[in-house]
Amino acid sequence: MTDRHHHAKIAEDRYHAGMAVNSPLRRMFGVPGMTAIHGAVSVGAPVAPPPGPPPGKGILIRSLERHAGSPQQLAQQAQAAGVRWVPILTLWQYDQAPPPNAGAQMNGQPPQFAQKPMNQDLMPYVAALNQAGIQPWLWGHPLARPDAVTVFVDVVGSLAMQCGAAGILVEPRQSWAMQPGIDTMAANLVAQLRQKSGGRPVGVMSYANPAQHPLPWGVFGQTADFGAPWEPGADVGAESAQAYAQQGFRTVVPVVGAGTPAPAAPSVLWWDWHELGQKDGAWDAVRSSQV
Repeated sequence: MTDRHHHAKIAEDRYHAGMAVNSPLRRMFGVPGMTAIHGAVSVGAPVAPPPGPPPGKGILIRSLERHAGSPQQLAQQAQAAGVRWVPILTLWQYDQAPPPNAGAQMNGQPPQFAQKPMNQDLMPYVAALNQAGIQPWLWGHPLARPDAVTVFVDVVGSLAMQCGAAGILVEPRQSWAMQPGIDTMAANLVAQLRQKSGGRPVGVMSYANPAQHPLPWGVFGQTADFGAPWEPGADVGAESAQAYAQQGFRTVVPVVGAGTPAPAAPSVLWWDWHELGQKDGAWDAVRSSQV
């Protein structure tokens, strides 16, 4: 699966998820008439976040309602498979193309960036996971622009505190290619997310082969709690884990495809909840994996 296919899937999920009127994310973007987040739903006692990733099995999820059903169904299915943590797609940022012939009006300024909140009604799902002893994490795509990073940190970091998430998983991609100031931006992203979220762990999930993608790997490796190598359409092996360790990541969490048994690692992620439901025997592989 290419990045384009991955983002197409995200866009499809965004379309079907819609914008919930009274959702936490929508309130945080200042939509008029929205009530305060506090008291909207009982989120349960959050699981205390440890340093680094939680040990054991995890599954990424792009659309809660479409792929997991009700909050109770999500928690029950995760618990039955021995899943310990679930990163939930929360915010996706991307460059917004300028209008045609806008060059003169833009005055040399970069085009505006855009962002789409995902899974806006995540509060009851976070509550159900916490009550089942499973760690909910927030997962997002930050754009490599200072203004976008500021907004990403404010929205995702604050939401992690308010909803009771255990940690944050960021997925830097093409926009984070090496450029002036990128090292500082990467360090700020991780440090400010950790601070804004009350000290919660921050992981970085990105390309499985750092040598082919000139991102600020050394900064992410030195600042993030863990790295999660992921290659669309391929299972991550020992070479990727070693490459991430060479970039300074103290802990490496491999991301594998649906139907693949967990590799030998203290923590692993499957891509993803939807794909597990589409492939025969995929959930059996999760249940039978010993992590």
